[in-house]
Amino acid sequence: MRGRAIGYAVSVAALAALSIPARSEAGERPLVYAVVVGNNDGLGVLPQLSYADDDALRFYRLAVRLASEQNVALLTELDVDTWRRIQLVGSRPPPFLPPTKKKLVEVIGLFKKQIAKARAERPDRPVHFYFFFSGHGERGYFFLKREGSARADSAFTGADLERAFADSRATLNGLFIDACKSQSLFVPKGPAPADDELGPDFSSLINKLDRNARKTAIGVLTSTVSNQPAGEARDIQGGYFSHVLTSGLSGAADANSDGVVRYGELAAFVSFHTRRIAGQRPWFRAPSGRMDEPLVTLKERKDLLEILPGIKGHFAIFDGSGHNLLLEVHKSDEQWSRVILAPGRYRVIWVQAAGRSRLAQVEVGRGVQRLMQGDFSAPVRLGSDQVPKGEGLGAPPEPEETANMALRAFDPSASGFDQPLTPRVVSALVDAYEAGQFAVAPPETVVAPPPPPPSYPRGHVISLGWGLFSPPVEPLSAGQGVTLGYALHLRRHLLLGARTIFAFSDHTKADPSHEPSFRLWRLALQAEASLAYPLRRWLELSGGPYLGWQAAFITMDELRRSGLSDTDERVTRLVGDGQGFRVGLQLSLRATIAAGFFVSVTAAWGAELLHQGEGASREAVWFLRPQAYLQIGYEL
Repeated sequence: MRGRAIGYAVSVAALAALSIPARSEAGERPLVYAVVVGNNDGLGVLPQLSYADDDALRFYRLAVRLASEQNVALLTELDVDTWRRIQLVGSRPPPFLPPTKKKLVEVIGLFKKQIAKARAERPDRPVHFYFFFSGHGERGYFFLKREGSARADSAFTGADLERAFADSRATLNGLFIDACKSQSLFVPKGPAPADDELGPDFSSLINKLDRNARKTAIGVLTSTVSNQPAGEARDIQGGYFSHVLTSGLSGAADANSDGVVRYGELAAFVSFHTRRIAGQRPWFRAPSGRMDEPLVTLKERKDLLEILPGIKGHFAIFDGSGHNLLLEVHKSDEQWSRVILAPGRYRVIWVQAAGRSRLAQVEVGRGVQRLMQGDFSAPVRLGSDQVPKGEGLGAPPEPEETANMALRAFDPSASGFDQPLTPRVVSALVDAYEAGQFAVAPPETVVAPPPPPPSYPRGHVISLGWGLFSPPVEPLSAGQGVTLGYALHLRRHLLLGARTIFAFSDHTKADPSHEPSFRLWRLALQAEASLAYPLRRWLELSGGPYLGWQAAFITMDELRRSGLSDTDERVTRLVGDGQGFRVGLQLSLRATIAAGFFVSVTAAWGAELLHQGEGASREAVWFLRPQAYLQIGYEL
């Protein structure tokens, strides 16, 4: 076996300055089948696991977003704590089968027949067949539920996997294995004898499958190399590898933000973050050596939560009750992160620094939901208590005690998502894999990717406009002017800003001798607040008050006789000035025309105070005046 420990490649990847080679299009969305297995049973020899069934549930919930529910089989037995956590959040457990060897072989065989039929009907359509397992493992096999008295009745070996998938007609077969018997950092997955090699070893399977690569495209991703431990932790309520894998496949592994998760991106994502959590070194083999093979296409999906460019850092996504941590991602300022979520309410935590986190609540289900910096409004505490497994599950808990159970237990400093996965890291791993070699470096010498260059946070709006501004004179007349505006998204629908208006109006009288003609020049500065309401994804209605101050200047033309000749000349002179407040309401309709660019039409009605006259005759007069203007702008 040519072992390929991706963890070793991270040191090379972090130093590379390359872009990920990727196909421009992922093509048609694949037909997906999945067999998901989780087994806590230690068979009386190894300790009972706590979260293998939770790992299986986590992967199952993702699989049914990628595939039809009838194309996904769950083989597990839910323990009491998992049942009660399901009851706490008010959901229902999915249907499942016992995780036995007989049932597993039957389900794989059934799905292979359905895949063969689908390929016969549509030979050109891509079909993905995924297998996921979480549980105990020994060298070369992992444990299922025992049916007979012999140990072989519960062991599923590399040879069994070979027989199960060697004749699969799927265009891509993905095997994800989270199994070993070693000591982990928090909750052990079995004892760790010093004289034994730990973890599943699929060398014979992979070597045999290499010879049949043209017939069967199989990708393998395991939680460790054959001599390292794998583990699970109570703050993520699952295995490290399973949690990172599910986060990556949900969309967090899309390092170059092109809307497609490819095999190389997933392998790099799982290695990068799993190793940071627990020091595990996941092992992988690309399907037929194709690192750019598309796994999940995010584009054109509606069940997405997007975190837009302009905001960076560590984001943890919990369910709406705050009981369960679902996904994690650490993104740079330039990355556009998309993750697949089932319809429902979610709590998204932005971990800004140690002891400083902010909360955004969002509902997924009516199209793509996007988060910007202003959406994270409420501070939240994380990791203030280490909640033991099962707290509050015996007697009915008080809502305030359990509403933030997972938040109180979650420790972001130990999550492994303290750095973003960038395209440079993925590209270097791809190049190293294709070259057939990896640089070996101890974990402490792994170099993190450099921080992204600073940029302005998203939510800054700059606009320039022209319009009609009725001047504060009698009778009501028309004027025109230009505007320059700036606004900031404080929250998703709240904007605060300022605007400068320079307006001009010409008041020409029919009989200048009776009522002289003049021009009015005005410079106004005003503060604005508005609430926005989306009508379409590209159309938005907003409205709110404005308050400002203006200065007015009145000029008049005169005929003067030059002292040197009999020629008259026309001279413009300042004949008056004034200033005062302006206050009112405005309503805007904004349409997005390209990425960041928009046009808007604004109508306003307000009161304007103008102090007129000179000296003791100076008086304050209020005018009610309309204004309307068209503007073009850009949102950073």
